[in-house]
Amino acid sequence: MIPQIGSLTVNLSQDYETQTPLVIGLRDDEEFMSMMNIPAANNTNKARPETSPPSNINEIINSSVIPNATNEVPMELAVTVEERSVQTRPSKKRKGRTRKTRGKNRPRFALQGPEKLQFNAIGQPVGPDKKVSEFARFIGQLAAECTNFPINAKSWREICKTDKVEEAWVTVTEALDWSDPETLQLQDDIKEVVVDKLHERWKSFKYKLKKKWYKPFRGMEKRFVCGNKQVHEGQWRVLVTRWDATKNQEVAETNTANRQQLKLHQTTGTKTYAQLRYQWERQHPGEVLDRVTFFALAYDGNKKDLANPQLSNEEAQKKYDQLQELENIVRNEGREVTHEVRNELFNKVMGPEKRNRVRGYGIGAKWADVPGILTQKSGVTHQLKALSESYEAHRESSEKREEILTQQLKECAEREEAMRADFVQLNKKLDALQAQMVPNPLTQILAADGKASMEKLDLRRLIDLLTKADNFQDMSTSNVEMGNNTSQNCTT
Repeated sequence: MIPQIGSLTVNLSQDYETQTPLVIGLRDDEEFMSMMNIPAANNTNKARPETSPPSNINEIINSSVIPNATNEVPMELAVTVEERSVQTRPSKKRKGRTRKTRGKNRPRFALQGPEKLQFNAIGQPVGPDKKVSEFARFIGQLAAECTNFPINAKSWREICKTDKVEEAWVTVTEALDWSDPETLQLQDDIKEVVVDKLHERWKSFKYKLKKKWYKPFRGMEKRFVCGNKQVHEGQWRVLVTRWDATKNQEVAETNTANRQQLKLHQTTGTKTYAQLRYQWERQHPGEVLDRVTFFALAYDGNKKDLANPQLSNEEAQKKYDQLQELENIVRNEGREVTHEVRNELFNKVMGPEKRNRVRGYGIGAKWADVPGILTQKSGVTHQLKALSESYEAHRESSEKREEILTQQLKECAEREEAMRADFVQLNKKLDALQAQMVPNPLTQILAADGKASMEKLDLRRLIDLLTKADNFQDMSTSNVEMGNNTSQNCTT
């Protein structure tokens, strides 16, 4: 039996075309029953207690009381209301009002063929803004495909060992227009950025699944059922089992606590850091965007007066004030505040860069892409890196020493060869000189008698002979008298 309703206001979801609430004002029971095409009951009683609250149409339709044949609620009404509630866009209640959401993410990128995008020097997409947003959602849709990127994989490195990343890159290349030579030249850099973006979207997709379908049902059997139709049931059960492990629970709690300590919140909205840099460079041609200026650009809500920015939160304002104080100190010292000086001040206030990422440059930017930054690695990784660098330095030094020794050996061999050639030439010259010389009689005497001839040689007679002889020929024909005087003998 349908109760006596009296005056009632009914809200039947929303009108399809105007998207405004459809409100029907009913004055009495007969008007309501006539609007609903419900025949009046035989024992209708219009007298209604004033203290009885008005009933809601949804409560009447969803009532567990089975109506009789005379005043039965038509099933068409219930079906229509249910269908309209499903077909309308999802909404969220926020601060006492209903807020419409964007709804399911549908593919819009490259529907009419390859899309043309603009990329910066390191392969990040920077324009047009609408196409960059669509391209980011396109990458997110690829990362959410569980057949290509299973959510139960232990790490991204495990996925990279398969061919799925290359298959996704082929899909991306087919969706992009490569007619621009500069874009084609940046293909390898673009691929690195796309792979990093796939990694980030894959982790983000798992985070959203965990937040919606695991955390509210932790410890319950219902956690093994995922309401997202994209998720493979077997992969989800394996992932939930891994999340249930005590060690992973502790890691998750630590990560949550660390995340809650984050106090800096940028105000760039849907625009990436790369897009902000690109737009600033177009508005300021010939100027270099230092890291301090970009910090103010990223955390200033108005983004109108960068000379005196009003940052979005207290922590960001505190960091910016520290940067300004250091700049004033540099000016008081008589130094000029250049682009390099500002980057050094930023490194001093914000600390070193970690995990091969650079703050303020977005996904895809590595340490090697940004000169003049302060980097740091800790623990075993830092030690291995130091050992690797030491080994590389030692190897390069050894190679240089080996190269120097090889060069020296080559030079020694060349000098030795030249000395041998000079020696041969010298021997030839000596032979020629010896052939031109007259035989020496003294040499002949010594050669004939040896030491005995020297003992018998009369030195006085020899000196007289040498002073009187006109040439060696006379000396050779002269008869040198040998004496037995011991005082004139030549002793050895």
